[in-house]
Amino acid sequence: MKGPRFLISALLMVLAACAPNAGGSAPKDGKVDRDSGDNRTLVLITRTEPETLAGTPITTLTASTGSKRRLFNAALSLLDGDGRAQPYLAESLPQLGTDDWRVYADGQMDTTYHLRAGLLWHDGQPLTAEDFAFAWRVYATPELGRSHSEPISSMSGVEALDDRTLVVHWLQPYPDAGVLQGVQASGNSGPSFAPLPKHILASAYEQQLDTFATLPFWTVQYVGAGPYRVDRWEPGAFVDGVAFDEHALGRPKIERVQLRFSADSNVVLAAMLAGEAHLPVDDSIRIEGGLVLKQAWAARNAGAIEFLPRDYRFIDFQYRPEYARPKAHLDVRVRQAIARGIDKETINETLFHGVGIPTDTMIYPTADYFPALDAAVTKYAFDPRQTERLMAEAGYGKGQDGFYLDETGSRMTFEITGTQSPQNASERSILADGWRKLGLDTDEAEFAGQEIRDGQRLATFRSMYSTGSSAGIPSLIRLQSDNISGPENRWTRSNRGGWSDPDYDRMATAVQSTLDRAEQGQRVVEALRILTAQAGIISLYFNPTVVVFPATIRGMRIRAPESEPTWNVADWEFAAP
Repeated sequence: MKGPRFLISALLMVLAACAPNAGGSAPKDGKVDRDSGDNRTLVLITRTEPETLAGTPITTLTASTGSKRRLFNAALSLLDGDGRAQPYLAESLPQLGTDDWRVYADGQMDTTYHLRAGLLWHDGQPLTAEDFAFAWRVYATPELGRSHSEPISSMSGVEALDDRTLVVHWLQPYPDAGVLQGVQASGNSGPSFAPLPKHILASAYEQQLDTFATLPFWTVQYVGAGPYRVDRWEPGAFVDGVAFDEHALGRPKIERVQLRFSADSNVVLAAMLAGEAHLPVDDSIRIEGGLVLKQAWAARNAGAIEFLPRDYRFIDFQYRPEYARPKAHLDVRVRQAIARGIDKETINETLFHGVGIPTDTMIYPTADYFPALDAAVTKYAFDPRQTERLMAEAGYGKGQDGFYLDETGSRMTFEITGTQSPQNASERSILADGWRKLGLDTDEAEFAGQEIRDGQRLATFRSMYSTGSSAGIPSLIRLQSDNISGPENRWTRSNRGGWSDPDYDRMATAVQSTLDRAEQGQRVVEALRILTAQAGIISLYFNPTVVVFPATIRGMRIRAPESEPTWNVADWEFAAP
């Protein structure tokens, strides 16, 4: 740890020197505005300018992260700080076995939602059940790109019975039908079925579908129903929001909010150290910065820092013989040997200074069924002796140079590839170096430029692909056989390596169709028992995300990694100056 600690100390001194108020001491309470009370503005900094503020982005390629959406949007339910769904625009949520959640003999379902009275959009117009019915029409439009994503693809329609009652008709069982909260295509949690203002968008939807996704409504003219409404959007700089008086859960206690954009994590950190911002969101501050801020804040009791798991990292194997080179990893024993040659603690220390979260599966440790899962899965602790044993069992020995030989007596060389980024490059180097030391020769490669948009290129890697996805059940589902990427689906599916197992497919299908939560957890456990026993993929770690709790803000509460830190932003208050 000497190296990382030295780096953190050096970074702290540099940033302190270049911080905007470096000529004087940073404010002890960390406040942004020197005025007190309601005149202070809540300042959040995010990595990128939003492509849209939509609660549910209308295209699957849109990068729209949770905190950006949360400020300006409301949906039927809301995930609280413990990851549990609470009613939001709905008075209550449908419960299985009641008239509000009916399951029919053919597997189709209806869920009924009763909206709160007096709901309004930011422009003062009524928000009604028709806005949800209209939203479904938009999301289900193939030209817009969301029709094949869940939950839209499982819906057959949305019907407004009256202004305050809507019914969602389902083609098949859908466990999250009662809450309609899920993981977006971007990998961030949030409403998977948010309403759209029909009175603003209906005409454009009917008359100009080809330009519908580029309307200024989605950005500078956005109208939502969340705790804040857009007051001003300065392109390239910030979005200003003002408290929405008619917010469904009550008017926010903080009058104004500003969402700033900065892709430079050092700039974000300097702003935090100088007291010019309250909260970095959406990974705008990196691990090193979080450690620096933690050290600086501890010295003056200015707040707390926590590191929560977020996106899931793993290694995919190439299972299609026509692309696999060498073919040795098609043998489960070789995959297990490779897994035994990974030192996850070295990855954690090198990439995350020890605050990362190594994992054996894609399921967060906070899941109710995690103890049963932890006992059932096969784990691959770093053990070079097991690597040697498994390779010998598979029939492979080493040459005089210490590297394993293939069937022809030539050196067997694997390849580890992944998308281009500094963290990914470091991760690949650690993996490849570790394997080479054990006699598993490994080349390093990366996808760059236009390759990252080429589905065929991404799916035809030759050995191993270190990659990431959203954590939890969505990552489990992506490995089903019908999600294998290939020419028949224009290389668009998520199972790029071609993993396939009929027993796993059966369990994964049951996970998606089992409505009882306890039973669903059992199916997850069984699916991952199968996957890990065969080393279908190799789990590495959850990317840690920095969650900041400034002493200047009261009311922040988050424990579950799937929740957004800003989930209850309407309840936040400034501490006394």
